[in-house]
Amino acid sequence: FRVVSGDFLRCRSVGLSYTLPQKIVSKWGMRGVMLELSGNDLFLIKSRKLSKQDPETSSSEIPRLPSYNFTLNISL
Repeated sequence: FRVVSGDFLRCRSVGLSYTLPQKIVSKWGMRGVMLELSGNDLFLIKSRKLSKQDPETSSSEIPRLPSYNFTLNISL
């Protein structure tokens, strides 16, 4: 049997949002503008001995791929 360390660090979810100042959006004839950026499964730090394996899934499953989402919310 092959035995390796199962310690790992995963960034599952990160989100950032920003609301533009009222001074700026009122010049454009809007009540509000909000920008949001989020990401899931961005990185995984693990032992090199695990090579391409994900420590949370079996070797036959497809590894988790990172996903990104950008949202623009405009209030008129």
